[in-house]
Amino acid sequence: DEPSLIDSSLRIDRRNVDPSQALPYWPSYSIMSPATRYRYIQWLAAGAKDRDVELGYAFVYFYGLERRLLLEADPAEREVLLAEVDRLLRIFGSNGSFWGYARRLREFVELRSQLNSPTDDLPTFGLSLNYELPSALRFGLGRFARDQRPLPATWALSWALSDPLISRRTPVTRCPDLFARAFARAYEDANGSGMILPHNKTTLKLTYNPASAGLRGHNFQLDCGNVPDVLAVTGPRKKLQALVEEATCLIDLYSRFLGRHGDQAETLEAYLTLPPALWPASIQQSMTSLRKTIVSTMEPLSYGELLNRLGGTANPAPNVILDLTRVLQEGQIGVEPDVLAGVKKPMPSDLMVLFPLTSQVNGGRATEEYRTASLTVALSASLALADGEASDAELISIEKRISMWDHLDENLQTRLRAQYRLQVRQPASLSALKAKVGILTLGQRLELGRA
Repeated sequence: DEPSLIDSSLRIDRRNVDPSQALPYWPSYSIMSPATRYRYIQWLAAGAKDRDVELGYAFVYFYGLERRLLLEADPAEREVLLAEVDRLLRIFGSNGSFWGYARRLREFVELRSQLNSPTDDLPTFGLSLNYELPSALRFGLGRFARDQRPLPATWALSWALSDPLISRRTPVTRCPDLFARAFARAYEDANGSGMILPHNKTTLKLTYNPASAGLRGHNFQLDCGNVPDVLAVTGPRKKLQALVEEATCLIDLYSRFLGRHGDQAETLEAYLTLPPALWPASIQQSMTSLRKTIVSTMEPLSYGELLNRLGGTANPAPNVILDLTRVLQEGQIGVEPDVLAGVKKPMPSDLMVLFPLTSQVNGGRATEEYRTASLTVALSASLALADGEASDAELISIEKRISMWDHLDENLQTRLRAQYRLQVRQPASLSALKAKVGILTLGQRLELGRA
């Protein structure tokens, strides 16, 4: 009854046979032709590693491993046999049928050996196959539900990636590591230390259906005790689906960028499509350093130096400066010159000033009051430079005046301070200032003259 049994009473024929010659759907040694039996024995004797054979050879050999693992192997032999299953998987795993049977056998045998002493170690075998939720994962999830313990983010991610009823879009497979980070962030924001799975009344039943026809009369079922089946309720799965979609949206623009520019995955232009929290640690450290030094002191630096600190190129694409400025503003860092307000995009050699904002909202820059204040600062910088050098006393004087403009909010006042620091290093032309003064009303000119 055992299809893998090499019966020495059956004839073999040494004639050459095509190794890819098809075997029946349910192959066995006994129904092979004498020439095919000889080729099969040759394949085994050579280590069962030639992949250019008919898949039926691998299944006949697998049937024997399956019988030993399920009915005969002791614990010491089990690991050797599982290692052999893994080796076959590396050779024939591209076939979905063989992959499925071998994966389920491995999971069933390992889980059966751990039932009496289960751990919270995350099972990792075959988690990404969109076929069915692995038994070991279902058992582990059921234990969290039974004990009403928070489900760790790593377990939730494995469930989300393994469940065939949870849909996943292209960014999940194109950017798996980044998706895992985005999912962990979304999961923690929604569930804190972890989701509590409901302890439903449906008990988990795990059954193994053998590949070998010789084992079909046996009942291979695990006694999972009072562990509930998490798939019996739909609530957790719906929550995971929402988190998968949220995490996917966080990396969607990055995924689309890679779809067009696959060789630019590790560039500033690519990272600017992501929330800063998902940037590489090296760039986040550079941002932290900028906050502590450049931003807090409002010390001017060139655009080229900023791009270099963040891993950008000396001649970035036109959209990079705008995108970087938007991202900085979302992180409560303002930029002068104000490219978001329509100022001409700077060259890499041009200076800029980064300054702290109290919020992401930085409005009010289109009002007459702000424009007059900005022109006052620009003229003050020109006057300070009239003797060839802007002194600290002049800086203190203009900052004191800015602080008296209480009709402007704190962010606008800080922006004006940044403008002064920039303009004494990179002054505006007198002709440009004259043009701006020329459109002022008489009252505005009077106010400017007093300043």
